[in-house]
This record gives sequence, structure tokens and C-alpha cells, in this order.
Amino acid sequence: MRFLLAILLCLSFTYFTNAQSIQGFIKGTVIDSTGQPLSRASVKLVHAKDTTLAYSKLTSDKGFFQISGIDSGKYLMYISYLGYLPLIQAIDVSNKKYQYDFNKIKLSNTSISLKGITIAESYDPLRISGDTLDYNANAFKTKKNAVVEDLLEKIPGITIDPDGTIKSGGKEIQKILVDGKPFFGDDPKIAMKNLPSDIIERVQVYKKKSDQAEFTGVDDGNSKKVINLKVKEDKKKGVFGEATAGGGTEDRYATHLNLFRFNGDRQISLIGNGNNINRRNYSYKGKTWSRNAGSGELKSWSGGVNYRDKWGKKVDVSGNYFINYNDRNSIRDENTQYILPDTSYFKNQNQVSRNKSVNHRFRMKIDYQIDSLNSILFRPSMSYNKGDHYSTSNFDTKDLDSNQINKGSRNYSSHSESPNFSGSLLYRHRFLKKGRTFSLRLNGGINDNDSYGSNTQQNTLYDKNASEDENIDQHYIQNNDSRNWGTRMTYTEPLSDIRKLELHVGHSANTNLSKKDTYNRDPLTGEYIIKDTVYSNNFKTNYQSNEAGFNIQTKKEKYKYTVGLNIENNNLENYSISGDSTLSQNTVNYFPSLRFDYDFTDDRSLRFRYRGNSGQPSIQQLQPVNDNSQSLRVFKGNPDLKPYFTHSLRLEYRYFDRETHHMLFADISARTTRNEIVNSTVYGDGGKQTIQYENTNGNYNLSGRVNIGRPLSEDKNYNSIHSNTSINYRQNSSFINNNKNFSKRLTLAERISLNFSIEELLNLRVSGNVRYNKTKYSLQKSQNTSYFNYGGMVDFNLDLPANIELQTDLRYTGNSGLSAGFNQNIMNWNASISKYLFNNQSGEIKLSAYDLLQQRSNIDRQITSQYISDVRTNELPSYFLLSFVYHIKYFPGGGGEQAPDDHHRSRRPRRFF
Repeated sequence: MRFLLAILLCLSFTYFTNAQSIQGFIKGTVIDSTGQPLSRASVKLVHAKDTTLAYSKLTSDKGFFQISGIDSGKYLMYISYLGYLPLIQAIDVSNKKYQYDFNKIKLSNTSISLKGITIAESYDPLRISGDTLDYNANAFKTKKNAVVEDLLEKIPGITIDPDGTIKSGGKEIQKILVDGKPFFGDDPKIAMKNLPSDIIERVQVYKKKSDQAEFTGVDDGNSKKVINLKVKEDKKKGVFGEATAGGGTEDRYATHLNLFRFNGDRQISLIGNGNNINRRNYSYKGKTWSRNAGSGELKSWSGGVNYRDKWGKKVDVSGNYFINYNDRNSIRDENTQYILPDTSYFKNQNQVSRNKSVNHRFRMKIDYQIDSLNSILFRPSMSYNKGDHYSTSNFDTKDLDSNQINKGSRNYSSHSESPNFSGSLLYRHRFLKKGRTFSLRLNGGINDNDSYGSNTQQNTLYDKNASEDENIDQHYIQNNDSRNWGTRMTYTEPLSDIRKLELHVGHSANTNLSKKDTYNRDPLTGEYIIKDTVYSNNFKTNYQSNEAGFNIQTKKEKYKYTVGLNIENNNLENYSISGDSTLSQNTVNYFPSLRFDYDFTDDRSLRFRYRGNSGQPSIQQLQPVNDNSQSLRVFKGNPDLKPYFTHSLRLEYRYFDRETHHMLFADISARTTRNEIVNSTVYGDGGKQTIQYENTNGNYNLSGRVNIGRPLSEDKNYNSIHSNTSINYRQNSSFINNNKNFSKRLTLAERISLNFSIEELLNLRVSGNVRYNKTKYSLQKSQNTSYFNYGGMVDFNLDLPANIELQTDLRYTGNSGLSAGFNQNIMNWNASISKYLFNNQSGEIKLSAYDLLQQRSNIDRQITSQYISDVRTNELPSYFLLSFVYHIKYFPGGGGEQAPDDHHRSRRPRRFF
């Protein structure tokens, strides 16, 4: 810390001693060709020698601007306004002239250009355009050879959970696109962990509409929250990537290869990975020690290829194939309190398990533009999954007076295989009349899941002074086959210049067949040949849905809204083949939809959404067959279940000041479900549980979030502080011994983070968080609970002489109010030191240390209306890893192999243009 402070003082002294005494002054009024003032036009001064940003200002309502306190030197004044050509003017602030009064500056169809200057974009860290948050990647400092994950962690409003889930404004990012195209399918972690951050020009966060909505221009509400990574123009042609090999203590190893070849529209990406340090599928470069792939100890091997190109002028193609193999060993300690109407049970369980899986995945997207009026979009998809699971566990359960309720052990194994095929075809036609369209969508899929396994249990149930042994020794075979198809037709008609009508009809069908045969062991032969009819069943469901509706969309200068109404008829037919019984249900749902957008200014907007949608119970929830794979917890399906219907509302407010870079994002949302499917648990003798599924009403969720950010200063490093405040109130219910139990849970959370950098010397991130959780129960008020989670983090990179880089992160986590033995305060410290080799720094030797304080632990609390569970799972032991990394960067447009000062964190100042 003393060393760091000394560096900071030296830099500050150097900065102030180099400051010039001359203070320049410029002012003027920006107008259009008619003489009208242009409000909030952007006025920037950049250094002429390297085009780095020096000063920035927005014009007033009358078009006036004034910048004072300008140091002596040569600058370029760059004035821009949306819809007008920019203007560039050279300025020399010196003893001869240091005051400039431009009076009126007219923006028109001509601009003053200086030789050798290329205009690219504004340096503003964020632009808001409709529903899109558009971040300038250059505004956020990252370490040398960083990946996209490092960049995303610095962007305000974006968070990354420990499991790698990306969220923006609290909502999960479902896909990462590269220049608007898919990158390895729907898995955002692959792009996040592998793409280098220094090729990214902009990070755009928005809700991507469905293919059909993008064509018609009428939002159908079927959007996904995505991140689009725009690649820099000079990085769209070249070869780049890295190869890594590393080994360490505790027999740890990590190998990785990624290679990208970009040539305009054609992009080919190769990824390969193998390690036993809990990094599944992805590069080791990002947050290697804090972004583990779950708990336990994991061995992972994976590889894949991603391809996109244009075939001629009419066909746009993208596709990917990916394979991964995972082998995980886990140790799990669980302390669970089951809540009954008049008492509680406390269960302690220890489990050791191993899961091995192989997954193949192939997806394509073919967009064929037949002519200017007709096009076809085809999306085929195939996958094959194969898995093996083995587990053994021991448990015991006691009551409030520590009397034994039950105890036992279980050994369970399963093997499964699941081939899946699906596809969709969308035909689109534009009529000659603008806004009139017709589209036809067809989709279908085949999903099979075949499995077999064994279930052995030795349980003892206690009742007062007596006890009863229950032994299970079974093998099972299960086959689940699913077929689905659907069609939808959509027609749009312009009603006026500002209004458009959309009509749609659709039909979908889903057939599921589930067959489960369970056999007990014959005590005479030792073979599993005695069929157990209680745990065997042959069940079929047919689900059909017919839908019709309309949407009317109105667009005006400041606002737009869409009002719609859907009518949906659902028919669910359940047929127990082995029980020779049939049950049919028919429901009709009417649900309106409303979407309203209001833009106060370019920087401030309001969004409101309401949507209703229906869903059907799964085959497992419907099939009336017992599942005893969990010790003394028997699950049974319910063929009487009804389809459920969910109402969702959301209100969002966004504000960003382009002059001060202050930002505020806020939202509130509500959701409730009619006929929601919940558990109904009946406790028998010895604490044995029988769980069936039931429909219920009265569950809802309310939440709100506020994200606030502002820069610490007006320098070009964009040092900033951010606050994220959230509140959530949820009411869930379930049935316990036929009594309805409500759990009401309140969660309050606050997170404050600071991003700070000093040119190429230091890159620092500090954050702190606290979360308060409180739960109340309607049946057992004495079991109401509350607890705290809190923590903090310091993460920094320091560039040292001789091309040495030091990286460390220190994370503190704590909790209170959990079960005995689960309240822990943990300090996790990880560090690495790297030495860059060769003239272009393409080689790197890296020594990483994981969990230096040997305190890492994985503890989690799960709360439902039926139980409270505290869980601890094993983690990797501390280890050291020595790696060699070779970075490949070849961009012909930039003069061949990239020089060291072309890195994202180069020795030269970062360029504004």
C-alpha cells in the first residue's frame, strides 16, 4: 500500500509540475443553416498530436458554449450534432493567442476537414437510443490482453454473478451477439470468456425482438435481453487468438486455445479447452479464480467452431458446433428445517456425488433474401446429451426436542441419453404498399430422453419408542418422448402515417409419452425382475392451443404505444395407458397487452410493459407415478393440473446526462400467476414425505431497482462510482398436510462500486455490498427468520517496469443468522504476476495463486414456503499455476503483426478518434 501511495504522489507531482501557466478560453453559438440555435450540440477539444480528449461541453438551449481554463497547446475543436455534418477547427493556445470567440458557428452540409484526421465517434461512455444502451468500450480501462468479461464488469448497470450469469439492470442477458450475429448459439459465456476486449468498439444492451417482430415493425412482446458487441473496423480483417498451457501444484492443469479469423463478413472462430480447475468450456484469462463453474471439483474438456458469412448477395449464414465433456465430484453438507403446521423437523444430510456428461450441439441460421419483397429464414438445431450420475448419502432427522424422527442412507445411479432435433422456418413477404406485410412461421421439434438406473435405500423410521426399517432395492427404465409443432400467420396493415395494425392467428400442438418401469430385486435369484406397479406407469399427454389476436401500434415524435388483445383456447388431454383412464381439460384465456414508450429527450425515457402468457404443466408434474429417488421424499404427479397464466408489469426510467455523464436507471415490476403449480406435502409416520403438485392462487412478486452512476472527474480515464439499490417482496405458497402455508420474503440489497485507473499504470475496482433477507410464515410464525449477507472486493492491475504486470483480487464474504456452523466470515485472496516476452509482447509467462489464505468456502441458503436449507459444498484447495500464453494478433490493415503499443492498454495515450 505504501508503494502504491508513493506512485500516486509521484504521478500527481509530475502532473502539476508539467501544467502550463497559459489558460485558454473559447466560446461561440452553434446554429443551423436557418440561423436557429442547436441545443445540446457536442463541443470537444482533442489534442492535435494524438487526438486524445482534453475538454468536453454541450451547448445550452440557445446553442451557446464556453470552455475556459484550457492549457497551452495545439487542439482540434470538434462540433457535432445528430443529423448534421460535423465541423473540425484547429486551435493553437499560446502566448500569442489564447482567447477565441467564434460568435456563430453554422453546421450545414459541408464541413471543414483536416488532412489525416479520421472522424469515428464521440468519446461519451454511454449513448441512449430508444431501448438501446450503447457503451463506448474505449471509455472503460481494462488490463492488457483482457477478455470481454473484464470489460463488462466495468460497465455501469452490468453485473456478473459468481456462476457467470450476466445481468443488466437485474435482468439476465440471454445471448451475446457479435456485429448483430450469433456467436456460438445462445451461450453468452463463450463470447464473454474468449473474445478479447481490445477488438470491441461498442457494447450495446437492448431487448432483441423476435424475427417476426423485426420484420413487421410491430413489437409482439417476444423479446430477449441481449448484448451486441460491435467490432472495430480495423479489427474486422485479421487473425487473432491465444494458446495457453499451464500446470501447477495439487496436480492442477489448464490448457486453452482460441483462434479467430475475421475477413469482413466471413468470421471463423475455433475454441478448445481442458482443465481441472473448475473452468468449464471457457478461457482462463478473465476472472479465473472468481468465476468458477459451480462447486465441487470439475474436470472439463471442450471444443467448438463458429462460422458466419455471406454466400453471394442474397444468403447470410451463421452456424456453430460445440462439444463438451464434464466430470464433477461434489461433497455436499445440508442442514434443512422443514416447517409443519404445528412443529418443525431438522434434517442433516451429507452427500458425495459424481456427475459425468457429454454434450454435442449444432445450430444454424440461414437468411435467404429471395428478392426485394420476399425472404426465408431457416433455423435448424440438433443436440445430443449423454450423462452418468452416482451419489451416496447419509442423513438423520430430529424434532424440536432432539428426538430421532428418521435416519438412513441412499445409493443412487442413473444413465441417460437425449437426442433432440428442432427447427423453424419463417417466410416473409412485403407488399408494394409500405408497411403492408405477410409472414408465415412453421416450427417443430423431436425430443427424446431415455434413462435407466438403480435406487438403493436403507431407512429407519421412529414413532415414539418403536422403529421401523424400510429398505428399497430397485432398478428402473424410463423413456420420455416429445413431439411438438406449430404454425403462425401474421398480417400487418398501415392505418395511417403513424398507426399500424397487426393481425395474427396460430396453432400449436405438443404430444408427450412417458413410460417408466420399475423392478424390485428378487431375493431368490438376485435379479431385478419383480415389477413394482406403484412406481411404474405409462402416461400420455396431448396439448393443443389455438390463438388469435391483434395489435395496434402508434408512433409519434415523443412517444409510441402498442395495444393488443389475444384470445387463446387450450385443450389438455391426459391419458394413463397403464391405468386405462382419460382426463380432458379445456380453458379459454383473454389477455390484453400494452407497451408504451415516452422519450422526454434524447437522454431521458420512460417505458411501460404489460404482458400475459399461459403455460402448461410438464409431463413429470402430470404423470401419476411415484418417484422415490430422494430418501423418504416421494414425488407424485397430478393429472388434474390445469394450465397456468401469468400477468407481468414493468415500468422503466432511464436518464443519462451527456455533459456530466451522470446516469440513473430505475425500474419497478410486478408479477402474479393464476393456477400456479406448487408442492403439496403430506408428512407421515417417521417424517416420511409424500409430495404432489397442486394449482393455487395468491402468489406474487414485487421488485424495484435503482442504478446511479457518475464520474469522479472529467478526465478521459472515466473514473466513476456507482450505486445499485434493490428491493424485492415475494409471496409464495404451498400446502403442508393440506394446510396452505404462505411465505412472505423481503430482500433489501445495496452495492457500491468504484472504478479507478491511472493511464497504463493502475486499474482499480473496489466494491462493497450488503443484503438483508427476512421471511415470515403464515402457519409457523415461530419459524420466521432473518439473516444478512455482506461482503467487499478489491481488484487491481498494476503495470510495472520491464513489462511486468501484477494482478490481485481480495474478496470478503460474511453472513449472519444462518444455522450453526454456517455463519462464516471468509477472506479469499488470489493473485498473479505476468512477464510479457518478445518485442511485440506476444508471449506471456504467468504465475497465479489461488486462495492464498485457504479460507474459500461455498455456502448458500435456500428458502421456500416448506423449508429453510443451509448448504455447504466443497471447493478446490489452494494451488499455484504456472502458465505460458502466446497471443496472436495479425491485422493486415494495421501493418501486420500488432505492435506492443497497439494493445488496448498501450503505452501511447488512448485515441479519441
